[in-house]
Amino acid sequence: MKKALVEYNGQVKEVVEPGQDYEIYSGDGCTMQWVDCPDDCTIFWTLEHSPSQDKMVWVERDLPYADPVLRRKIGYGEAERQLGMLYDDIINGNLDSGSWVQHIQAVKSAIPKPPASAYEDVQDPAEEFDAKMVADAQREPDATKQMKFSTMDLPAWVRCDGWSGPNFPV
Repeated sequence: MKKALVEYNGQVKEVVEPGQDYEIYSGDGCTMQWVDCPDDCTIFWTLEHSPSQDKMVWVERDLPYADPVLRRKIGYGEAERQLGMLYDDIINGNLDSGSWVQHIQAVKSAIPKPPASAYEDVQDPAEEFDAKMVADAQREPDATKQMKFSTMDLPAWVRCDGWSGPNFPV
């Protein structure tokens, strides 16, 4: 079983072979701890709380989660850049297959359209945050969704089967 250096929120910062872990601060307020992890664990994996199992579980992720709406916004780029492409295409009489159309088609094919609910406007950010926190506490970890972050008050390693206390003398 390998060792993972896990941040308080559940993100894996490093994975090493047994015995290759090194001394880190383990006292009050520490932000990382070494825990046992599966042999195939990578730095993209996360350690998240499972309400049904009432413990931390490893979530296998191929890449860090990226919000689909944000991915598309970044892919499309700034409006000024798009307007510049459109202007050039209009001037060159190339609206059907110009640089803007090619750019938009590339983004649409590379990044699937998020569900309509992902685009809904937030009416009250504080209310939405509270509702999200309650829903997050009840949902099971899922690699296709945003990570369920632990807090400094209850770090990820505290409820992990692979942690037995500070790794090195404090």
